[in-house]
Amino acid sequence: MRRDSRQQPLFRVSSFMPNPYPAGSLFDVIARYGGFLFRPSDFPEADPALGGEVGWCTSRLSALVVLQQKHGWTDRETVRRASMDLSVKASLDMGIEQRGPSQSVLCKHRQRMQALGLDTVYLDRLRDVLEALELVGDDEPVLIDSVPVAGGGQQLDTYNLLAGAIRSGLRELARVEDRPVAEVADELGLSVYLARTIKGRFDVDWQDGESRRSFLAQLVEDALVVRSRLQDANGPASDDDRHDDNDDDTSDGEGDAAASSAAVDIIDKIIDHDIEFAEDGNVKSIRQKRAGDRLISVTDPDMRHGRKSASKLIAGYKAQIVSSLMFGFIVLVRLFKANVHDGRDLPSIAEELRDGGLAPAWWGGDHAYGTLANHQFFASPERGELVARMARPPNGGRHTKDDFDYCFTSKGLHCPGGHQMTQSKWNSRHGRKGRLFLFPATVCGACPLRAQCVNPKASADKGRSVFIVDEDERLIREHLAHRETQGFQERLAQRPAVERVIAGFAQCGGKTTRRRGMEQVAFDKNLSALAYNLRRLGSVMQADPSLGAKLARVLGVFLRRARALFCRLTEVEAVHACVAV
Repeated sequence: MRRDSRQQPLFRVSSFMPNPYPAGSLFDVIARYGGFLFRPSDFPEADPALGGEVGWCTSRLSALVVLQQKHGWTDRETVRRASMDLSVKASLDMGIEQRGPSQSVLCKHRQRMQALGLDTVYLDRLRDVLEALELVGDDEPVLIDSVPVAGGGQQLDTYNLLAGAIRSGLRELARVEDRPVAEVADELGLSVYLARTIKGRFDVDWQDGESRRSFLAQLVEDALVVRSRLQDANGPASDDDRHDDNDDDTSDGEGDAAASSAAVDIIDKIIDHDIEFAEDGNVKSIRQKRAGDRLISVTDPDMRHGRKSASKLIAGYKAQIVSSLMFGFIVLVRLFKANVHDGRDLPSIAEELRDGGLAPAWWGGDHAYGTLANHQFFASPERGELVARMARPPNGGRHTKDDFDYCFTSKGLHCPGGHQMTQSKWNSRHGRKGRLFLFPATVCGACPLRAQCVNPKASADKGRSVFIVDEDERLIREHLAHRETQGFQERLAQRPAVERVIAGFAQCGGKTTRRRGMEQVAFDKNLSALAYNLRRLGSVMQADPSLGAKLARVLGVFLRRARALFCRLTEVEAVHACVAV
């Protein structure tokens, strides 16, 4: 007889086979404790107890989405696994003959999870459990590092970027005007751009520079035609319109305008960054400049080029991973575009963690996080200590500013050759006002250390110059002295432990993505962190069997608290409370 368990709110360990999955695995943890994390009350419209419609159990669907993210399954493969894989069926307490959900049900459920922000809700619930089990401490030190995330969009060169922007603009224009895209393209004489690639459809001699320039000019001209038509369709878009794509209260007309503004913005960004114009306004060539914030994909405009190291190029995103030191649980994940420097937003990450109730005694990171700005932020004692070496300028192997002795009282500077400079003048560099010391050419020219100090490209009438900002220099000198202490060295030696966490995060789908856009990718990376934490919890419980009984008591306390709160509130308030508890 077929068993239908769709309306049962909690999971059980299935008994249709003796060992459906390894003890301590993600399947095992979800089977035993998934009912606490994934609750029917998270989806009031689907919970029969709250007047919702009977359908697939939302708790099981949420758990299935986590399993999908961990293993990198497509929607089709996930449905097949739910129908055929006994480990999946056992972990979700499904009947052996019960079929999995349809692809549309799975996709819509994942979209609802994202709209409700349940990725962070699940992570917060699990972190509360870890704190109650004393596996994560309120003031426990944390480690931070970034991991590259490959984007799911198609990477394109400048020619195909422009063609892709034209194609996307034509589709958006057809949607706004409610006409077939082929009809709109034919009217504008741009039907050739509806093909997936345009190379080979134009008569271009790629060995001839003028032929390439002419082709590029044609692409720019056609892109501007589409841009103008999009603006005419909805009127000029204001700056505010560009950020209303996800506003639930936006009317259809405003939504069309926002989408059209996004299409116009893509064309503008490609032309502004990639195209160089001559003085007469004609297209000259492809601009040769640093990648910066350059678009690399039309299908995913949020993707960027970046680097994890000098030899490793990233095309997509970076995920910042913050893990606890003792047991290696992920306490925070933050997604950035790949072109963002690792240490740029460490202060905001630290504040976000403090707002969540964690105040680490110290933060461990590599030199990318040891910027001067970050050390200035952590100079306040209540923010903890930053254990990261401050990167110092190499200066081509010659003496750096750190080799000069600076007196904060007399404002004098001693060089490695023993010469003293007491005179300086005010100057500004990078927006900072400080003292500029200029050593005379007569002093540096006669100094035996000149080759080890002065740039060899400097003329003979130039001596060494040193720029010092007192506030910054004091912090630099204190850091250089502190990082030689035994305590700093011992804490810094523990930083590589985050690499093991990143390896586990990658095994749970952390480095790849099947979806496009910052919001979608950030949601998926949070689910990867959740899957990693659940798997890590299973491993810790295997090593310490006493944690199983303690966890059962902790979950019992949480659930009794939730039920008591539910009984004291009105129905609407209870729905929101169950999501928050």
